[in-house]
Amino acid sequence: MRIAGFDKNTDPELTVLYISSLILSFLTESEIIPYADLQGKIVSAVSVKAVPVIPYAISFLFTIGKIEYTAELDSFRRIKV
Repeated sequence: MRIAGFDKNTDPELTVLYISSLILSFLTESEIIPYADLQGKIVSAVSVKAVPVIPYAISFLFTIGKIEYTAELDSFRRIKV
């Protein structure tokens, strides 16, 4: 439920933290997800406006050690502690 109209700069669903939380939840459901599938799930959950935020969210999660990238599969996997 939205209380007020949001634009691209104020929509809480288009933040790096929100998209990062979606990525982690998708990686909890599936151990490995190809980039294209991950992007499709995020677009389905939020909107096509989330596409530019996805690389920043992935970089954030990689920087804090939550995900790893497998180049051979072009996929991401959650790092379990």
